[in-house]
Amino acid sequence: MSKDNKVYLSDLHFEHKQWTNELKFWEEEISLFNKRLGEVVVRYTSNEIRAKIEHFQNQFILHDEVIDFLKKILKSMRK
Repeated sequence: MSKDNKVYLSDLHFEHKQWTNELKFWEEEISLFNKRLGEVVVRYTSNEIRAKIEHFQNQFILHDEVIDFLKKILKSMRK
């Protein structure tokens, strides 16, 4: 916000684009992490390691759900 407490459309547009790009970045990161876990799961058969892998997969699913939720909010703000 500027000194005179005005909010400019260009600033809001920049913020919107920045949030959109951040969410896209994290989607791509999670996808890469999931692919890496897929590589790890074929190498390790121990139940302990598999449980840890499953834990991370569940965390990635939760993060994907949050990203989808935030993207819906951003999309609704464009209207």
